[in-house]
Amino acid sequence: MDGQEESSKKRSLEESLDNEEASESAAPDNRKILKTVKVIRVLCPNYAVGSILGKGGERLKEFKDSTGARITVSKQGCMFPVINERYVSIMADLSTIQSVVKFIQLRIREDEFQPKDERELARFEKRKRVCKVVVSDNVIGKIIGKGGDNINELKTRHNVMIKTTNKKELPHELPREL
Repeated sequence: MDGQEESSKKRSLEESLDNEEASESAAPDNRKILKTVKVIRVLCPNYAVGSILGKGGERLKEFKDSTGARITVSKQGCMFPVINERYVSIMADLSTIQSVVKFIQLRIREDEFQPKDERELARFEKRKRVCKVVVSDNVIGKIIGKGGDNINELKTRHNVMIKTTNKKELPHELPREL
């Protein structure tokens, strides 16, 4: 590429950036929007997925439309190892994520699962009281904090039990459950 072509490309890039800056007041900047958008993954027992989706996926579609969140549920065979629960990925701003997690937890609690025996019933009742969040290995340390300081503060401040899966419990390179 000769100097003249390079100069022309630089000018066109600079002009497009100037035009983008000029239109900032008219339209929101995507970079600003992306800073407010978060992604979180929660786990959902396979038996409760139908309750979240609704008939033909209508319940989830309506919820997505009303909140503006991007919500995806992993396919039938794609489950978190060891505990065999499905992923629900949520992309939205923080307050919308909170609403979506509440919706999912409500569906899990209200599901009409029919356990086979007393042992399965006890597991089902216990699962109703738990929210499982999937966190990548490179983030879990920040959540736990040095010597467990952060996680202990969360437990005390919100009067909750927080448990993380041990790295050794999962196959190599998988995110951990919190």
